[in-house]
Amino acid sequence: FLAYAHRVMNQHMGNEQLSLDHCAHHFGISAATLKRKFKQHHTSYQQQLDWCRMLAAMSALHLEDKSNEQAAQSIGFNDTTNFRRAFKRWTGLLPSHFRERYACF
Repeated sequence: FLAYAHRVMNQHMGNEQLSLDHCAHHFGISAATLKRKFKQHHTSYQQQLDWCRMLAAMSALHLEDKSNEQAAQSIGFNDTTNFRRAFKRWTGLLPSHFRERYACF
């Protein structure tokens, strides 16, 4: 279940169709039923969306060498400040510190 949910989230990363309702539509169930499914797995839609966004942001910053603005936009953030704040919450590091720590030599 979670692997499929991640696949749906990753396919629609960065666009407006990344809502709970849109994800529920992919499963062919209601949003309320989808919430219950996530609860059965001891998680929530938002937690899983944050997980997918975190991994996509880390990849964009490290592997694709995107700027903060490009990384933010690629995962659906319109504001770079909000992206930096979310990235810090997810990883404990600012994007610039993440780049420094995991830079390829």
